[in-house]
Amino acid sequence: MSELLETALDVLDVREPHKTPLAAAELIQRGLHWNAYVAVTTALPLPAEEVKVVLAIPERTLARRRRTKRFTPEESERMLRIARVIAQGTEVLGSKAATASWLQTGNRALGGKRPLELLNTSVGAEMVSSVLTRLAYGVYS
Repeated sequence: MSELLETALDVLDVREPHKTPLAAAELIQRGLHWNAYVAVTTALPLPAEEVKVVLAIPERTLARRRRTKRFTPEESERMLRIARVIAQGTEVLGSKAATASWLQTGNRALGGKRPLELLNTSVGAEMVSSVLTRLAYGVYS
């Protein structure tokens, strides 16, 4: 399994004994546990409201998930997407604090948008990941 996926699952506080891509896919299909939400929202020093917007989970739905302790596959996929960016950002930028700062700062390579604003879609998350990859290889972004 890719190290990035394994690190992303760690960000989500997934305690599966075998963190393979197949196990990750099955986990997402079953829906992540409430603890994954707590883990992803506390992984970075970001305002909770901003994380909620990126996850696109309305407050009432979130209250239901808190009671049922399980997220839908779609919601779980969004959490994994954010966890991957957190894992990649931490690896490239050196710390969670640096990643949080970078996510909240406008970026020329992203048309001046803050990377955090783009994480609510898979295309946007790919763009953010691409910029982080370029940074890792020393390409000005």
